[in-house]
Amino acid sequence: MNRWTPEYAHNINESDLRIFSRVRRWMPRQRLTRTDLVSGLILGLVCTALAYTMWTEGTSRIRVQHSSILGYLEPVTAPIYALLLLGQAISGWTIAGGALIVLAGILILVWGEREAPVPEPPV
Repeated sequence: MNRWTPEYAHNINESDLRIFSRVRRWMPRQRLTRTDLVSGLILGLVCTALAYTMWTEGTSRIRVQHSSILGYLEPVTAPIYALLLLGQAISGWTIAGGALIVLAGILILVWGEREAPVPEPPV
């Protein structure tokens, strides 16, 4: 241990490992199947890495105000996906809340303060 490492840092790591080994004894021994591995790779590469890379790249090309509006639209799409993919019903309050979010975004885009065009980021 050097002078920059807190004394408790090694103790936390050792205790975490001890807890993990005890939990591992309680869990049944299961093997990962090929489907499990492929699903994990898809979730890691497509749903996480690719999606956030595209989001970061896309938001770097627009104004900050518009980026925040896109962030607010994200929870509006969740009930729509739940309806289309899972068949869950959407309540009237959910529709009203989503409509208010979309309306606020439209108001900001239409009547928001105008600025000079954003220059292209360097390549």
